[in-house]
Amino acid sequence: NVHRCAGWTAVSGTNRSTEQSFYEYNESSDCGKYRRVSYGCHENSDCRKPSYGPGSLLHHDAPHASFMHKLLQPVPLPRMIRVRQTFDRRQVGDIVTVLSGKIGENPGYQSIRPGMRIAIGVGSRGITDLPLCVKTLVTMLRKQGAEPFIVPAMGSHGGATAAGQKSLLEDMGIQEAYVGAPIRATMDTVDLGPTAANRLPVVIDRYAAEADGIVIINRIKPHVAFSGTFESGLMKMISVGLGKQHGAENCHRLGPGRLAEQISEIGAAVIARQNILFAVGIVENA
Repeated sequence: NVHRCAGWTAVSGTNRSTEQSFYEYNESSDCGKYRRVSYGCHENSDCRKPSYGPGSLLHHDAPHASFMHKLLQPVPLPRMIRVRQTFDRRQVGDIVTVLSGKIGENPGYQSIRPGMRIAIGVGSRGITDLPLCVKTLVTMLRKQGAEPFIVPAMGSHGGATAAGQKSLLEDMGIQEAYVGAPIRATMDTVDLGPTAANRLPVVIDRYAAEADGIVIINRIKPHVAFSGTFESGLMKMISVGLGKQHGAENCHRLGPGRLAEQISEIGAAVIARQNILFAVGIVENA
């Protein structure tokens, strides 16, 4: 079963009824390098003829070899083993019932009085059942006699324009007809004054600042670019999301190395100076 092609020699293989998979060795490469080539075996055909189907590595002089195939030919294949990963599949069965119960128990929710205008900060990330969660939150706020509305809490996303941020929420299913509350979008911010420790600028969405109370809803998860006490979640939405483009610029100005520190410091300042009633944290296990 030895087959030579431009310096490559098949040295071992596994026979199947419809296929032979060979490992080839290049005598001219340093230290010896191997690669896998599949040979299609069909009735009345030569099993040594290379198969150029999906998953096959092509000879570098094959007529149908693409540029990427040629580029990857010198790369040795590492040893591989099949593994099975089992993810945590626990989930909330009845989201409306569970979320309504959690909100109803919260002291911040219980402090709401009829006629209060409540801004609900919603971000730009795709989260499973987010529209349903927002709708449930709106329903609960209305039960207290509040007048809820949605504010995009997404920093500079949506093209850093009010229309773009509103459109982004609507495309995600956060629409007034469904959730039961209007979207009030602006890129204007209110300056709350600098932080005490490092004099960091603190700004917040103008509509949120003018409301009688603020509620945040967001997914909590690790951030891909930094690690710290608070990463991607509620505190980041308070400091960056509600800060609109100005807030995003302020938090990112010193680079990712200081981002965790700034999120914590700015977020704490917003909580101390604004009436953030409570927050809904969502965890996804996929």
